[in-house]
Amino acid sequence: MAEVARLDVVGADRVKSDFISSLSHELRSPLMLLSTFAKKGHYDFDTAENGFEALQAFQGA
Repeated sequence: MAEVARLDVVGADRVKSDFISSLSHELRSPLMLLSTFAKKGHYDFDTAENGFEALQAFQGA
């Protein structure tokens, strides 16, 4: 009985780790894009027009 419970815990931990790894990978690309734009200071978000241009660039990337 204890062995079955241990195997369940090990399996659940593996599923959790796989999920977190996948989520991390899926978030990394968009976050890197935003980070790059922010670091280079390409866009001024002070006006709606500038914000719209930045949004178009994000969508096109």
